[in-house]
Amino acid sequence: MITTYISYLLILSVGYIKDSFVNLKKLFQTKSKNDKIPILSDYQSFYSRNCFSRLSDCLAFPIHGRPDRIINIIERNFNLLKKDYFLTNKTIPLINFGSYNYLGFAGEKGRILKKLYKTIDKYPINLAAPTFEVSKFKIINKLEQKMAEFLHQEDCIVFPMGYGTNTSCIPSLLEEGTLVYSDELNHASLITGIKMSSAVVKVFKHNNMHELEKRLRFDISQGQPITHRSWKKIFVIVEGIYSMEGTILKLKELIELKKNINFIYL
Repeated sequence: MITTYISYLLILSVGYIKDSFVNLKKLFQTKSKNDKIPILSDYQSFYSRNCFSRLSDCLAFPIHGRPDRIINIIERNFNLLKKDYFLTNKTIPLINFGSYNYLGFAGEKGRILKKLYKTIDKYPINLAAPTFEVSKFKIINKLEQKMAEFLHQEDCIVFPMGYGTNTSCIPSLLEEGTLVYSDELNHASLITGIKMSSAVVKVFKHNNMHELEKRLRFDISQGQPITHRSWKKIFVIVEGIYSMEGTILKLKELIELKKNINFIYL
């Protein structure tokens, strides 16, 4: 890991030195002309010219087959004369850490896939209209009942995708007069859902429960903007495992904070 960072810093340093001493005419093509927005920002231009070309042997490998747990990539060789890659007939098997497998549905083999094929043959892949117009499949109702029993709840709703879950549910929970504190590294779906609501939104530093407590106490004492009335609801929206960074929520500290300050957390 350390050697990777050192190598990357070396590439950045060489690029900055090169741009400092060499007058590149191509660089000025990326600048804005006639009040038009530039195609690339300064850093994008710098990165594409000085970094990506030198790191390209580690990036953008063509994939052969489905993105299962083991994924096959096509071997490439570099042509010095043409300054480009050409593909060989060989594939390299690698462990896949970079794409979703959807509970094994993306693979080519497995017990789950056989049942999946039977289900697709029996039921359509998706409904042609909202559920309040055409109702739901019986199999979806059974799944929701099973999930509710497992979670020891009265009922539950199953969504087809996580992004849609957050953007659909969060606005319905956050009415006007609600205070929301959102972790700065929350997923884009959570941020979109919050923006679609009528709540007052504030962002706190990632996993910093001390800052969150300090700011919560201040905002509770001040109340709503202009009127200074008490907040109708207070939400702290976080993730259990932050999908983009891989960091884990400080759940124990958040629960202790919830006991001290009465708020609803997600």
